[in-house]
Amino acid sequence: MKQFFILIAIFIIPTLASSQSNSVINYGDSTQLLIGEKGVVDQSGNTIILGRHSKQGQDYPLISCFDANQVQKFSISLNTTGYVASKLIDAGNGEFIGTYSSGVNAIILKFNLAGDILWSKVFNNVADLESIAIDNTGAIYVAGGFVQNLYLIKLLANGSILWVKQYQLGSNYVFGRGLIVTPSNNVLLMASSTYMGGTSNRISLLHINPNGTMIWKKTYYSNVGFVGNDIARSPKTGHYLIAGYSGNLNNANTLNAFTLLVDSAGNYINNMVLGYIWWDAHYAVEALPEGGFVSSGLCKPQEICGGNGMFIKYTDMNDTVLTRVYGAQSGQGAIFQDIHYSNSGGIVAFGGGSTFGYWNNGSEMETLRFNNNLEVNCHRYNQTLTKSSLSILTDTTMLSESGVSLTYTNLGEVVLEHLKAADPCLQIPLSSSDAVTMTTCSVYPNPSRGAIQLHMSGEKIAGIVVYDIMGKVVHSQEGSRMDKDRIDMRSAMSGVYILRVESVSGKRGVHRVLITD
Repeated sequence: MKQFFILIAIFIIPTLASSQSNSVINYGDSTQLLIGEKGVVDQSGNTIILGRHSKQGQDYPLISCFDANQVQKFSISLNTTGYVASKLIDAGNGEFIGTYSSGVNAIILKFNLAGDILWSKVFNNVADLESIAIDNTGAIYVAGGFVQNLYLIKLLANGSILWVKQYQLGSNYVFGRGLIVTPSNNVLLMASSTYMGGTSNRISLLHINPNGTMIWKKTYYSNVGFVGNDIARSPKTGHYLIAGYSGNLNNANTLNAFTLLVDSAGNYINNMVLGYIWWDAHYAVEALPEGGFVSSGLCKPQEICGGNGMFIKYTDMNDTVLTRVYGAQSGQGAIFQDIHYSNSGGIVAFGGGSTFGYWNNGSEMETLRFNNNLEVNCHRYNQTLTKSSLSILTDTTMLSESGVSLTYTNLGEVVLEHLKAADPCLQIPLSSSDAVTMTTCSVYPNPSRGAIQLHMSGEKIAGIVVYDIMGKVVHSQEGSRMDKDRIDMRSAMSGVYILRVESVSGKRGVHRVLITD
C-alpha cells in the first residue's frame, strides 16, 4: 500500500452532526417541495437559509434556521406567494435582514434567531431588492429597481426609512445587484442594466455618500453584453471583483461566466470569461480573509434544463486558483445562488437541486460546506473551462438623481414549518427523529492494516458500505445477519475511510477509520 501519514482523532460519529467541512447538508422533508436560495452561517455556527416552499402549485417564502448541531431552531413560511429570495445578511446580535422579490413588489424584513419578525415592509412597484449593506453607524442600505429606475433606500436599524433615492441610467431595465460600504463609510452600488431591448447589457458602479449623493459613476461595456450578479471587496488590496455572465441574453446557451476587476476608484483592471459549450454563470462572489475571492455558479455540460454546480477560487488579481464542478455529464440539476465565508462555518454555498437529493429527489434546501480546496465528499465532476477576455470600455457620465417616496405595507401572518437535516452523500439523517445513535456498535482495530472487525450489541448487521474521503463507494457487502462481522480492506490505499453500518431493524451508524501500511 502507498505510504500515507496523517494525524487524526478517531471517534464514532453516529449522525455526523458536528461534521462541517467537506460535507453536504440538506434541509427538508419527504412530504415537502423546497428550494434553497440565499443563506449565511453566523459566528455561533447557526445556519440561516432563505428559500421557497411550494404548496398547491404556489411558492411561499421560507426562512429556516438550524443550530451548529443541525437541530432546527425554527422554520417559517410567509403568507404570500410569487416571491424569490434575493439577499440575506447577518446584522449581528442574532438578527438578520433578508429580501424577497416578485418582479412587481419586493419585501424587506428583519428577524432574529427565535424566528420573530422584528419588522417588515412590502414595497409596491419595486420589482426587486437584491442587495443589502449596513454601515458603521448601523444604518441599513437596500438597493433595487423597477423597469428603468434604480432605487437606493436608507433605513435605521428599527426599519424607519430615512430617504429613498432614484437614479437614472438611461436603460430599459436596471437591477441593483450589489452594495458594499467603503472604508470611508460611503456606499458602492453595483447595477446591471439592459439597453436596446436586451441586445446590450452593461455594469455600472455608483459611489454614493451617506446622504445619497453620487460622488462618481462608472459604466463598463463591450461589444459583448455582460451582467453583474454580485460584488465583493478584497480586504487586502481594496479591489472590487464583480461576478456574473457575458453573452447574448436572448440565447442562454451563449452565456459564459464573467468576472470584472476594478480598483477602489472604479478604474478598470482586467476581466475574465470562463466557458464550456453551454450556459455558464456566476451567481455570487465572496472575499476571503486570507485574500482572493470565491464564487458560486452554474455550469451546463449539455443543452438541458438544469446544470452542475460550479465553484471557483480567484486571486486578488482575478486569476483562477482552482475550479470545482459538482454534478454529472447529464447535468442533473444543481443551482447554488449564494456563497459565504464565516469563521465558524468556513466557505459554505447555498442552493438546491437533484444532484445532492436526499429527502425528496432534490426538492430541498442544500448547503455545501467546503474545505480549503472547495471539496465536498460526493458528486465531483471533472470539467475543463476555456479562458478568454473582453475589450472593456468605460463611461464616466454622471446620472440624474432625485429623492422619491415609495409606498409599502406590512407582512401578514407566518406559518410554522418543520424541517430535518441530512447528509445526502452518506445517506444518513443528522438531527431529526430519524437519526439513530449506535453507541453499542464498535469497530476495531482502528487504526487498522485493513482487517476490520465489527460488533453491534443487541442488533444484527444487515449491510456495510465503505466510502473514501471524497464519498466514492470503495467497498460494500451484505451483513452477516449476526451481531458480529468483518471487512477485508487490506488491498485499499492508506488513508481515512468512512464506514456506514446498517442493522436489520434499520438503524444506521457512521464511523471514520484509518487504514495504515
